[in-house]
Amino acid sequence: MQDWSASNLAPFTSPVDPSLFVTLSFLLVGCGLGAASLLFVYELNVAKNARSIAYEMTLALPSSLFLGFGIVMLFSAIGIHV
Repeated sequence: MQDWSASNLAPFTSPVDPSLFVTLSFLLVGCGLGAASLLFVYELNVAKNARSIAYEMTLALPSSLFLGFGIVMLFSAIGIHV
């Protein structure tokens, strides 16, 4: 059986260099806002009965992922580690 005491465990290191947190957060949030704006323009310009759920999901899914990971990176950049 392994000994799981704190003295035997290695400290956690981030897989992403902390100096890149700010750059990654702006890049991810920017991509997310770009995809969200494309979805917004699509919703405004296409008639309600001509919309495609597949195209909407193609824009909405990356937008939500980019924005979600961008916010996590932004929190990490300012010192709130989640």
